[in-house]
Amino acid sequence: MRIYEVVEEYRIIVIYVNEAYASSKRPVHGDGCGKRIKRGLFKCTILNKVFSADLVGTYNILITSSPHGIGVTSLKT
Repeated sequence: MRIYEVVEEYRIIVIYVNEAYASSKRPVHGDGCGKRIKRGLFKCTILNKVFSADLVGTYNILITSSPHGIGVTSLKT
């Protein structure tokens, strides 16, 4: 695949992360602050705000793989 060629060419470090359940974890307040309300949507019950489940999953994968190397510090609400 082309992605592997680009990674090798530019010497990019790749960290493989298991994406299972990434969009159902609570990124803002930790476990217990939210739930999936329907396909594609995640609701934080503390903030009473709805987020895209894809956004929540992406954020969780970023902080899980390398919280210091990527520069993710918080999810802006």
